Order: sequence, then structure tokens, then C-alpha cells
Amino acid sequence: MILKKLTATGFKSFADKTEFVFDSGITCIVGPNGCGKSNVVDAIKWVLGAQSPKSLRGKQMLDVIFNGSGTRKSGGMAQVDLTFDNSDGLLPIDQTEVTVSRRLYRSGESEYLINRSPVRLKDLRELFLDTGIGVDAYSVIEQNRVSAMLDANAVERRGILEEAAGINKYKVRKKEALRRLERVNQNLLRVQDVVEEVERRLRSVKLQAGKARNYEAYSQQLRELRSRYALAEYHRLAGSRDALVAETTERSDEATRLRTAISDNEAKTSEANVRIVELEKETQATESKMAACQSQITGTQERISAFERRIVDQEAVLERSRERLSGFEGQMSSLESRLAEQEEAARRVEAELVEVQADQTRVQEEDTTCALALNEKRSGLEELKESIVELVRRQSQLQNELHGFDVQTQSLTDQKAKLEARDAEVARELGAAEVRCDELKLRTAELAERIAERNKSLEETKIRLADVGQQRATLIDQLGAAKEYRSGLESRRELLEEMDSKHEGLLAGAREILEQRDADETRSRYGYVIGAVGEIFETDVAHAGIVEAVLGNVETNLVATDRASLLADRDALGELSGRVQAYCLDSVPVPISGPDLSSQEGYVACLLDWVKYPEHCAALARHMMGRTYVVQSVEAAAAMSKLDSHARFVTMSGVVVEPDGRISVGALGSDTGMISRRSELRELGRELEEVKSRITRLAEDLARSESEASSLETSMQSLRTSVYELNTERVEAQAALSNIENRIRVLSDERPLIASDIAALDKRLGEIADKVDAARETLKIVEQKHVESEQLISNFQSLVDELVAKRAEIAERVTAMRVRVGELSQQRGAVSQSIRELKSSRIQLEAERDRAQRDFGEAQERIDQSKKQIEEANTSLEALKQESGDLQRIGMTLRQERDSLRDA
Repeated sequence: MILKKLTATGFKSFADKTEFVFDSGITCIVGPNGCGKSNVVDAIKWVLGAQSPKSLRGKQMLDVIFNGSGTRKSGGMAQVDLTFDNSDGLLPIDQTEVTVSRRLYRSGESEYLINRSPVRLKDLRELFLDTGIGVDAYSVIEQNRVSAMLDANAVERRGILEEAAGINKYKVRKKEALRRLERVNQNLLRVQDVVEEVERRLRSVKLQAGKARNYEAYSQQLRELRSRYALAEYHRLAGSRDALVAETTERSDEATRLRTAISDNEAKTSEANVRIVELEKETQATESKMAACQSQITGTQERISAFERRIVDQEAVLERSRERLSGFEGQMSSLESRLAEQEEAARRVEAELVEVQADQTRVQEEDTTCALALNEKRSGLEELKESIVELVRRQSQLQNELHGFDVQTQSLTDQKAKLEARDAEVARELGAAEVRCDELKLRTAELAERIAERNKSLEETKIRLADVGQQRATLIDQLGAAKEYRSGLESRRELLEEMDSKHEGLLAGAREILEQRDADETRSRYGYVIGAVGEIFETDVAHAGIVEAVLGNVETNLVATDRASLLADRDALGELSGRVQAYCLDSVPVPISGPDLSSQEGYVACLLDWVKYPEHCAALARHMMGRTYVVQSVEAAAAMSKLDSHARFVTMSGVVVEPDGRISVGALGSDTGMISRRSELRELGRELEEVKSRITRLAEDLARSESEASSLETSMQSLRTSVYELNTERVEAQAALSNIENRIRVLSDERPLIASDIAALDKRLGEIADKVDAARETLKIVEQKHVESEQLISNFQSLVDELVAKRAEIAERVTAMRVRVGELSQQRGAVSQSIRELKSSRIQLEAERDRAQRDFGEAQERIDQSKKQIEEANTSLEALKQESGDLQRIGMTLRQERDSLRDA
């Protein structure tokens, strides 16, 4: 069996999943200090079941989880996997490869796994017994372990050798068997106690059963007596019922007569009640007005009373202010006299303090002489006391033993109390744990539902993101195709523009004339040349081939403004590379109009209607295409030529029928002419604008698609984070649930053990009580001997006492002098403090005198103001009282009428 691989995830410095593969041979891990080499050994020890955080160089077990850094958040779990090659079958597992794992979550939950299956720590340790693999085995030798092995004692070295020899497995099994036997014995003792308790209860139950049988007999007799009484009561009540029925009939007739009389009286009463209600409303209105008036009167009277009280208060303030002002002068003179007395007392105290301090020095010297004599006498006394030291030591020993027994008794009593308290605490904790267990189960189910919802939303977001991605790919393809098509159009336009700028298609002489004209910035050379015929006429692309078929080679001829200018340059024209043919606008013959053929069958249009040209070239255009018609077929052209023999006809396919009988046949656009070229350039310009617009639109759609994809990815990442957090929370809840369930099992197992420990403590307390009684008897004997020995030295002690009394007298004198010094010091401080307080009082008295003068003036002003307000309130009060009297008389009249109606 060999170690093949170590995998650490989130363990200490291994934040990411890290694998160490141990191939055949020796594998070394090297690096500088602090790079994490020791963490590899810690990982191996941890996965093998290390339980001490200190052995893993930490304060608590959660320290092994990656704690985060400046750029990464802390991990929620630590896991280490050890993979062993079990080809030799050393491990008792029927597999050639065994993987041992340990996980620890930040919630505190920990689990062990063997080949991904959860196991107990005990199972893991039993798996590696006698293999030499373990936390304390010789297979893992960490720092300082070699020196510890060399310095080990015989017992520790024996443990290492036993592990190597393979007998630890049996020792562990033996310990486990002994523990089980001990638990069985304890269970037998508890069963015996239960049997005894059940026997005691059985006797009590037998007595209760006899009482129950007597109860049944007496209950049956009671039921029979109650039946007889009920039957007699029934006969009596039946006779009473008949007499009551007859009396009820008579009373019903009397009630009918009385109800008729009541109905008559109720009609009269209703009429009176209506009037009473009206009178009550009027009375209430009058009373409301009177109450309001009375309220105003009361408020005015209260205001007058308040103003009078205010006057009384201010007059009292005036009186107090006069008294304070009259008393300030006497207080000031009293303060001055007291201040002089305190200053004289301070001088007397200072003189007496100096005299007492001198007497104190003399008495202390006398005390020193007496102390030397007392020390000599005490030395002799100590020599006498050495004879009883052995007795004192023995007495102290016995007292210590008794104290030790008391301490043990108290300790055992405390332990018993703690165990009883622990038993009650376990019961409470067990109830709380069961409640918490139910809460965690509900929480786990809720988290599972929320995770399912998040996963559903995540799948929907993934589908939407896939659709957006497909749409984005389509937009990218369309955008690429549009850009490629734009590039082709631009290349085609550049080619056509270059051909147009070079006047391609013209004869050499005509091209040279146009190039020389364009090169001359003053336009003085060949300025009369307008251009070639193909450059003057314009049409759309669809009709360009038909126009070129009609014009033929004529479109390469030049167009000049006048014949004279052209002939004037005939010498220069003779030097050109070729002949030049040109139309002179001043020499164009006037076209002859022909019959209207638009109504003929097969007629399409007049070719001149499809052509655009400058206004000054209109005569030339009419001369060249004025009597040229576009027809549907050659047959239509032949028919129309009979009507106009001087007309020219051209079909949509490009067949040209001349008036002299010539016919031109060929494919349209086989040669790129100037008209087609310029038409195509214009068409290319429009297409390029459309393509650019489409590219812009596709780019915007792509940007929106990418924005939506980014938003969906953000949402999906948020959902993944939420699912991860919920999963983490669920794992934590499950871990807490597992811990609670384990805790419930532990607490359930702990209570019987506590009861057993309490019984053992009771037995130990009884043994200690017997030892205490024996020790107390011995102590009495030693104390008697000690009393006899002390009587021998009492005589010598009297001498020491006399010296002590003398010194005590001296000490009293010293103390009295010290007290007097202290009293004088206090008197000096008190006199100084009194002087300061008197000065402060004088300043405060002056301030109060000024304040009293201000209060006197303010009180006089308030009194004058209150008297004025009382006069105004009295005037208002007289008017209100008059109004109240009128309302009271009206109310009395209404109440008299209402009372008369009620009496009627």
C-alpha cells in the first residue's frame, strides 16, 4: 500500500484545488519559508483525524479553512483527499484504490468519507490500525518528531514499537470491550434498582386495587338510590304541572285585556312624546347657549382670580425683596466680623501645632528605648516556647487532615450538586435541542424549495442567453456580410470613378482633349468643349443599356459649344493621337416632328423621356433621340415604321431599327459604356448609403444584443451566486441539524451516567465521614497536652506583658500627639477653607442684592398690568351675566311646558 495522491481544496493556503501526485521514488517539496510546505503535512494529519488545533498550528479548528486575502473572499469549506494504492489488499476494502476524505464547513460541521461514503472517525481509525498510518504513527514524522522519538521514555517507545508490530488493533479492541463490559455492569445495577422500585410500587398498586373494588360496590348502591329518588320526584312534579297549566290559561285572558288597554294609551303617549321631543330640542338649544355663556362667565371669573392671585404673588415678591434688601447690610457687616475672627484663629492654630510636634519627637525617643528591652525579654520567651513546637506541629497536622477531609467533603458535595444541576441542564438542553431540530428540518425544506426555484430561473436564463447568443451570431454574420458587400460596392465604385476620371471608352484624340482641358486650371484651353456625349446624357441603370444601344459609337463623340472655336484649333487638333469627332451645338439641325405613335400597339415610351440632360444641350438631345421610340418587339417597330419612316425604334431587348433599314442586334451591357458607367456610379452611391444605414442598424442591434447578453450573464451569475449561497446555507442547516441530532443522542446517553456518578459520590462521602471522627479524637488528646505545656511559660509571659503595657502607654501618648497634630492640621485647613468661603459669600451676597433690586421693579410692573386686566374682565363679566339670566328664564318656560305634557 502506497500513497498515490493528495488533493487539498480550501485548506489553509490552498484556496484553489491543488493536487500532489506521489509517483514511484522520492518526492520532495521545496520552497522558501512561508510558502506552505508545512501545510502539506498538516493536511495529511488533518485528514487522518487530528483533533487538536494546536497540532495544526491554529487556535481553533476553523482556522484550517482558507480565510481570504486582499483579492479573494474567504472559503466556506475545507476538504482534503488522500488516495492510496490498495493493490496488495492491506486495507480491508475490496477495491484497488482507496480515497480517504475529510470536510469541514464554516458552520462547524465536519464529516469523514471513505471512497465518497460518509463514515465515523472511529471507522477511519480502525481502517488504518496496524498499517503504520495515523496522526501519532511513525508514518508521519513532522518537525521535532525525530528528537521526540529519541528522547521518549520506555512507555512511549513501547507504544511506537507496538504500532509497528501491529498489536495496537487488539489493544484498542480490548479497551473497547472493557468499556462495554463496564457499561453492561452499570446497566445491570440500574436494572436491579428498577426491579426494586417496581416491587415497591406493586405493593402500593395492590392496596389501590382493593380500594377500587370497594369504590365500584358503593357506586352501584348510589346509582340505585338516585333512581328511586328521581322516580318519586317525577310523580310530584307531574301533579304540580297540571295545576300550573290551569292557572296559566286564566292569566293569558287577563293579559289580552290589558294589552288592548295598553295599545290605546300608547297612541296618546306617542302624540305627547312628539311634542316632548320638540320641547327637549328647544330646551337643549337654550341650555347649550346658556352653558356656553356660563362657560364664558366661568372663564372670565377664573381669569380675574388668576390676575388677583398674580397681584398677591407679586406683592409677596415685593415684600420679600424689601426684606432681602433690608437684611443685606446686616449680613455684610456680619461677614466682615467673622472673616476677622477666622484669620485670628488661623494664627493661634499654627503656633500650637509647632509646640505639639516638638513634644511628639521626645516621646518617640522614649518608645525606642522601651522597644529594645521588650525584644530582649521576647527572645527568652521564644526559647521557652520551642519545647512545645512538636505538640503544635502535631496539632496542626491533625487540623490539616481535618481541613483536608472537609475540603474533600465539600468538593464531593459540590460535585454531586454539579452532577444534579447537570442532569437538570441536560433535560432542559434536550428539550431545546428537540425544538431546534424541528426548526432546522423546516428550514432545510424551505431552502430546498428556494434552491429549486433559483435553478428553474437559472435554466430559463440559460435558454434565453442561448437564444440571444444565436441571435447575436446571426447579427454578426449579417453585419459581416453587409460589410463585405459594402467593400465590394466601394471597390466597384472606385474602379468606375477611376475609369470615369480617365475618360475610359473615348477615342484617343477625344480623351487627350478632355485631359488637357481638365489639366488647365484657367479653362482657356479647349474651354468650348462641354464633354463627351456619354458624359452629358444621364439615365437610370435599367435603361442605360437601351440608350447606349441607340447611341452606339456616337456617345464617344465630343460636344462643343460652337463650330468656329473648334475649327480655330484644327492645327492643334491635328497633332493629337487620333481623329476627333464632335457635335457643335450651334450647328445642330432643327428636328423634324413626326406623327404621334403613343397610341400604337407595342409602344412603350419615347426614349428621350428616359434621358436627363443639361438645358443647353436640349437641341442635341432632341436631334439624337427625339424620334427614337421604345417598343415591345421588332414586329411593333416594323408596323410603326410604316407610319413614320424617319423614326428610329429600339426594343426592350436592345434591338435597334434604323430609319434607313439598318438593324443593330446584341446583348445589352456587353460593353460598359459611359452612360452605363455613370448610371451605375449613381446607383452604387444609393446602394452604399443603404448598406451603410443597414450596417449601422445591424451594429445597433448587435450592441443591444450584446448588452442583453451581458445583462443575462450578470443575472445568471447572480442566480448562480444565490444558488451557491442557498446551497451553502442548506449545507450549514443540514450540518447544524446533524449536530443537533448528535447532541440529542449524546445527552440521552449522558443522563444514566450522571445517575451512576451521583451514587458513587454518596459512597465516597460516607467513607470520609468515618475518617473525620477518628481524626477528631486524636486532636482532643494533643490539644490537652498543649494546654499543660502553655501553663509552664505563662509566668515568663507576665514579664513580657508588663513591658508591652508600658510600651502601649507610650504608644497611646504618641497616638494622642499624632491625633492632636492631625486635629490642628484639620483646624488650620478648616479655618483656611472658612476664610475662602466667607470671601465667596460676600461676593455672592452683593450679587443677590442687585438681583433683589431688579425683582422689586419687575414685580411692581406686573401688579399694575394685572389691575388693568381685572377692570376689563369685570366689564365683560357683567354683560355675560345679563345674557345668562335671559336664557335661564326661557329655559324654565320650556321645561314647565314639557313637564305638563309628561304629567298628562
